[in-house]
Amino acid sequence: MASPDARPAVLWLPGWSMDDRAWARVQAGLPQCRHINVDLAAGSSPHRYVGAMVRAMRAHPNAVVVGWSLGGMLALRYLSPDTRVRALVLVAATTRFASDNPRLGWSPRVLARMQRNLTTAPLATRQAFLSAMFTEEERTAGHEASFRAANEPCTWEADSLKLGLDFLARMDLQAAPEQLTLPVVWLHGTRDTICPFGGFVALRERLALYHGHHFSAVDGAGHALPWVAPEAICAAVREVLP
Repeated sequence: MASPDARPAVLWLPGWSMDDRAWARVQAGLPQCRHINVDLAAGSSPHRYVGAMVRAMRAHPNAVVVGWSLGGMLALRYLSPDTRVRALVLVAATTRFASDNPRLGWSPRVLARMQRNLTTAPLATRQAFLSAMFTEEERTAGHEASFRAANEPCTWEADSLKLGLDFLARMDLQAAPEQLTLPVVWLHGTRDTICPFGGFVALRERLALYHGHHFSAVDGAGHALPWVAPEAICAAVREVLP
């Protein structure tokens, strides 16, 4: 009988329209961990959408939870005391995606247009989103092309894509960080235009006096930190491992 895997567990929550392939470079740098990828691709209803995430948290007590963008927001929204999570690592995440202030978030009008376009032109809508994840320098360096080659085709069902945008449009988690009692590492690219860096700066200033929140910026990086800066995420995870 095989002995149980004693390595520390890490739960990985992907961003909108992404799956475990997006974490490949990060997970390769953490061989000392047991990786549990949470699949959000088949969530056709809010219950199904978050069910896999909550079940994974409860099944792996004392795990480190790493959430990228939407995945990080879902972790903030649905974390509960009975999940017994060890720590959160929030990658390019925010507490409010939609904002009338372009320094803090996406315009609600732009997000609403993206929701409409998802119905009429789903492929083009996702392609435009993927391009927006990378800076011009990252594209020139080949990061966007290599990401597309490794992460296409999209595995998310149409209902899941729509539901993900609905969550982003309405989730307001500005009060959530102050209620957390576990270590939280916030990691953000300084040139992120999907979850603007200004929101990260505002959150860092607001939580300056709260114990347990640690903030780290990746200079010059855009939204696709799991692909362009995997070593920064690995370092953040190592900080909170047992």
